[in-house]
Amino acid sequence: MTTDARVEEAGYTVARRPNPDVARIARSFLNEHARAGIFDAMGLPEPSLHFVVDRWGGHLARAFAPSSDFDYDPPGILISPRAITAASRRYDVDLATTIESTLLHEYGHLWFRKGFGEPDEVVPSDEEEEIVEAFAHQAWRTGDWMAALDTMRRRAAAP
Repeated sequence: MTTDARVEEAGYTVARRPNPDVARIARSFLNEHARAGIFDAMGLPEPSLHFVVDRWGGHLARAFAPSSDFDYDPPGILISPRAITAASRRYDVDLATTIESTLLHEYGHLWFRKGFGEPDEVVPSDEEEEIVEAFAHQAWRTGDWMAALDTMRRRAAAP
């Protein structure tokens, strides 16, 4: 599992006392998704969660995959509690919905890293972003992440 020390080595600042609501909701969704088998279906190890103070110019979270060799270097998801809370307020979307849809989006990025290595090597980053966003939206909207995963696989494999 990726550790906070590994995250900091990569240049991120770990939030020592993240917003407790964001932390609780994010951990709950990650555990729920793991129990439901989403990571097994995606061929991914369960990612670790890290709460960071960085905001990345408006991004709410980042898939943290130091390499595409997840057996050697397991992935994590970096969440900015400040950015995710601000987005929830700005767009008038409840915090839980904002967090779950963000996590689903980041799972899609991890799936790309696992399958294709670095994002720009096979699928241009704009195309990856579009495919991942469609996966997250479909998975969140329908609750059927297996169908959303099948759609993502087909779109990623299309010429």
